[in-house]
Parts: sequence; structure tokens; C-alpha cells
Amino acid sequence: EMSGLEGLLSLRVLMLGKNRIRKIAGLQALFKLDVLDLHGNMIRDIENLDHLSHLRVLNLAGNDLTCVSNLRGLQALTELNLRRNRITHVYGVDELPNLQRLFLSHNLIQSFDDVACLSQCSFLTELTLDGTPLSNSPDHRLSVIFHIRHLKILDQRPITDEEKSEALAAAREEEERLKEMHRQAQMQEHKEVTIAAIKKAWEASHKTLGSAPPTVSTSPALPSTSTAPGH
Repeated sequence: EMSGLEGLLSLRVLMLGKNRIRKIAGLQALFKLDVLDLHGNMIRDIENLDHLSHLRVLNLAGNDLTCVSNLRGLQALTELNLRRNRITHVYGVDELPNLQRLFLSHNLIQSFDDVACLSQCSFLTELTLDGTPLSNSPDHRLSVIFHIRHLKILDQRPITDEEKSEALAAAREEEERLKEMHRQAQMQEHKEVTIAAIKKAWEASHKTLGSAPPTVSTSPALPSTSTAPGH
């Protein structure tokens, strides 16, 4: 439990790593906090941090987090360490206008869609995703580089100009592939609609023919034109 901090109004650095803390609390008076280290605890939710508008560094590595959210108030945050959690999705990181470094190694992130908000982080220059299912994809590095244009370091490796060019080329190729798939799908849909219309018209015409009553002549019978044999 986090308690007894109410009187520390000028506190700028708080280190509470490896203390079996389950809940972030008791920080209401620490408006001047600059660094908060809560690594190696048992925290499941990011909460009660909205008022820390001066916080620059937040370390929540090695906890029990499954989702990243509730970060909106951390307007000065430049570094966020979330390594070794059980995170599957990241939300709201794009609401951190000064975020430069984000560490997500060894989490349960499956695809870039799970962290799509990162593409809106204008100042993000360093990111780690190693040790996640996403990092097992052979093209994950190029995909991340393409989506996060300002990134300079990925998984502790500098991003080269060549990689940026490859990422752009791969993205264009994928865009063309998706366009072709869409065109083929539209053609198939048009074909199916046309076939369905022809089938409907064919069935309607045969139904009409099949239900029509037999034609009965209403003209009087004509006398026979055969000539009787003469007497």
C-alpha cells in the first residue's frame, strides 16, 4: 500500500520498486513529482496519475498490467517504461504530447493494430517491442518504421535510411495489393449480382409460362368441306 506521502509536497523523485504494491494511490499531494519508479510490483491498472502534470519519467516495468490507458494528464511525460507486463493493447499514448521513449518489450502485443495509436505520437523517437508476438513477424520492423515516421531507434537498433526506403516501398506494394484485392472483390460482386438478376428473370419467365391456362378456341365450328359421293 502507498501511504504516508501527503506531507511530501516538494518531492520530485519517488522510488518504490519491488514493494508488492497492488494499487497506485496516495500521490494526490505530489504535484511536483518528476520521476516515479514503481517497477517490480503487482499493479494491474494505471490510475490516479492524472494530476502529475510535471512527471517526466514513469517506470511500471514488471507489473501485472494488461492494458495501457488513463495517461491523458501526463502532459510532460517523456519516458514510459512498460517492459515485462502482460499488455495486449495500448491506448491513449498519442495523448502524451512530449513522449519520446516508450519501452514495451516482453508483453503480449500481437499486431501493430494493438498499438495503432503510436502512429500519432509526433515526438516518439525510441521504441522497443522485442519479446512480443509482434516481433516474431518477419516484416514487423519495416511495418513499425513505416507507421511511426519520426522513430529513430527500434528495439535498441538505430533505424537506417535504407530501412526507411524499404519500409516505404513495402507499404506501397501492400497498398497496390489491397487495391487489386478490392478491385477483384468488386468484379466478383458485380458478377454475382448479374447472375442473380439473370436467374431471377429466367425463373419469372418460366413461372409465367407454366401457370398460363391452355388456349381454347371460341370460333364456331366450320362445316365440313368434303363432298359426298354422287348418287
